[in-house]
Amino acid sequence: EELRGILIAHFLQRRTQAELAQEMNVSAETMSRRIAEGVELIRKRLKSQGMVMAIGALTYLMLNRTAAAAPSPLVANLGRMARRLGLK
Repeated sequence: EELRGILIAHFLQRRTQAELAQEMNVSAETMSRRIAEGVELIRKRLKSQGMVMAIGALTYLMLNRTAAAAPSPLVANLGRMARRLGLK
């Protein structure tokens, strides 16, 4: 739950690692590690569902934050995928 909130705040709400670290009263290094852990967890869950993606590619797509970064069928199905992966 905590990692999900951090990833949503960072990648979707566009909050910086520094902002999140200050808000959660942790070091910047700790916040960076938590974000990396969350991205790795998503990658592992996607892989277990048959979607293989390099961690660098996944991070790039998440950091790019543009609709053009991901194929439109993927964007259209993100909610359904999140529920299936237990990320609701």
